[in-house]
Amino acid sequence: ACLGARLEHLAPGLAHLEGRFADAERLNGEARRVGQRIDHPYAAGVYVAHRVSLARERGDFDYVARAFGRALEAGTGAVDWMRAVTLRAELALGRTDPVRRRFEAILEAGLEHVPRNIRWLSTLLELGHLCADLRDRERAAEFEAVLAPYAHLHGVLPVPICYGGPVSAALARLAALQDRAADARDFHAAA
Repeated sequence: ACLGARLEHLAPGLAHLEGRFADAERLNGEARRVGQRIDHPYAAGVYVAHRVSLARERGDFDYVARAFGRALEAGTGAVDWMRAVTLRAELALGRTDPVRRRFEAILEAGLEHVPRNIRWLSTLLELGHLCADLRDRERAAEFEAVLAPYAHLHGVLPVPICYGGPVSAALARLAALQDRAADARDFHAAA
């Protein structure tokens, strides 16, 4: 049953990657029910991650901020990744000043404090995009240096399969922010 539950949790992410959003929603609900029946420890978290991923795709940033905001208050789950995703959603909602302050607090602690776990690359990818979203030229080089060795990879939160896109897309935005148009074009072509 546990293997079946693991496979059930992958189906919504695969449907989402294939652009089958209605299937992703349906499969996400089914996976949650299976996970709850067997008391799977990630059933609720995976369900919310998929809902947030679909909401981001649809531009429903208010849902993203609310859904992950509750989890962040509880301090459970993929906190650093959720914080980065939530900050990008809040910025999209026009909350620039509070987002900038919280982004600065993350950077004051240092990128080396982002836990080196299964979510590390996805978290840094989200933060790199946030840096570009905020048009933070001063920090662009710092994020580019951290992300450049992974330019050939994609940001994927693997358990629920939440796709963050190619790392080279963030690198293109960071290079453009630093007025390096040729590098930005090369990264964009790679993406």
